[in-house]
Amino acid sequence: LDVVVWTMSGWMHAAVLVAGLLLVSSPLGTVTASASASCPPAGTNASCAQVGGCGRWCKDVCACDAGCSRYPEGCCWDAKACPTPPPTPPRPPSPPHPSPTPPDHPGGPQAGPEQFHLSLGTDPSSMTVDFATSPKWGSLSVCELSTVGAAGPWRGASQGTSRTYTSGGWIGLLHRATLRELTPGHRFWYRCCQGSAAGATGCAAVTSPAAKVFDATAAPAKGALPVTIAAVADLGEMCNRTDGGCGNTTITALATAATAGKFAALVHAGDIAYTTGDQLIWDTYMNEMEPAVSTIPYQVCVGNHEHYYNFSGYRSRFSMLGEGGEINNLFHSFDVGGVHFAAFSTEHDFSPESAQVQWLAKDLAAVDRTVTPWVVVFGHKPLYCSTDDYYDCQVNGPLHIAPSIEPLLHSNRVDLYLTGHVHNYERTLPVFNGTATARSYTNTTATVHVVVGMAGCDEGLTPGFVSPSPAWSVKRESQLGYASLEFATPTEMTFNYVLSDGGGIADSFTISRPVPV
Repeated sequence: LDVVVWTMSGWMHAAVLVAGLLLVSSPLGTVTASASASCPPAGTNASCAQVGGCGRWCKDVCACDAGCSRYPEGCCWDAKACPTPPPTPPRPPSPPHPSPTPPDHPGGPQAGPEQFHLSLGTDPSSMTVDFATSPKWGSLSVCELSTVGAAGPWRGASQGTSRTYTSGGWIGLLHRATLRELTPGHRFWYRCCQGSAAGATGCAAVTSPAAKVFDATAAPAKGALPVTIAAVADLGEMCNRTDGGCGNTTITALATAATAGKFAALVHAGDIAYTTGDQLIWDTYMNEMEPAVSTIPYQVCVGNHEHYYNFSGYRSRFSMLGEGGEINNLFHSFDVGGVHFAAFSTEHDFSPESAQVQWLAKDLAAVDRTVTPWVVVFGHKPLYCSTDDYYDCQVNGPLHIAPSIEPLLHSNRVDLYLTGHVHNYERTLPVFNGTATARSYTNTTATVHVVVGMAGCDEGLTPGFVSPSPAWSVKRESQLGYASLEFATPTEMTFNYVLSDGGGIADSFTISRPVPV
């Protein structure tokens, strides 16, 4: 452990070595690991040297900034000599939400089914459908599909499974069923209803209530291009902020685009619904998202706002398939046509020895670029950002997350890393180890990092950025929007930042490079 002791002269650190790793405690109480076992002693001038657990770029002993005294593990060992930082300006208040402790009036769905959303199956011929009901609806469910039209004929009846959780007083059932024998890239219709103890007999006999019919499109065949995928982060339930920072228009825009067939999938890089612990907000948000995510797969990763009750709401409500086809909502990968996506958790252990980082290394190394020439990794928190948030952009990203994750992105020629957490948009040049490797997106050899945290939530957008902008930062913006990733060919893709209100393009860039081998 890193023992931090307050003395009359400031903070003192005592690092403990365990199994050759330097363990460094963060201001948030987590513990991160560095592969380095030594750091410069106090008073050593280690300017710009890469010094393991002391930070990727140790500051000069004479160049401490105000942030050092708040986050000393991100600076040199003499950070205790830094002056006290000025107070951080308060953020605009958010609308009140129920307590993260169990609400006074436990609740959940009143009937059902509701909150329909799709996710990718083990291959493009299958897809998972999740939905919620009241416990009175019953634990048995069945889903079936049609490839002809909304009136049927229906086939492929699949018996569903149900589960529940009680954290925060939530009362309800969550159902999951698999739609099979889909034709990749083709339209289909599906409906779900109460099941029978006799097995998957279909919905024809169910007349009250009549099963709602959804119109969807199967995932494209593996390797297929072109393909377009939408991406967001930090999207919460609809709200009523007066500054326009809510995600209302984003939710509406995504539904319009999804039902028009513009996207093959929607990726959400963490911070989903913004429940603040109130589990009923999950219900509200998922119903608001249903027009979009009942039509296309909704592929998610976990963010810090999902942490309530040990992430129980998040872990229960989604069906991301991990290794061996098992549900793993914390780290998993999937293919959408010619694009391989890998998601990991920035909210759990991401040390080099952790299960998820070991898995990520194995997963990225196994990608066949002749089949899926594009590779995208997404996690909630950024490695690179220049929002005026000292901890997230100058400590947590570069000093805590990057040492484990960035070498994997670079060695495996990952094209894009998508994140959120800071509520704005920012794109980098191709960058590695804090330095832009090129001034364009032609023949890229390093990862392009994009923050897509501008979808909107009850905390609003984050307009403040540091000045001057870092040399690796190209575009910074704070308007409600989402990302549209258009993978045209194995060698060219275009990234568009689409404004939620009106659909204008706020930023666009095209990556053009040979297929990595």
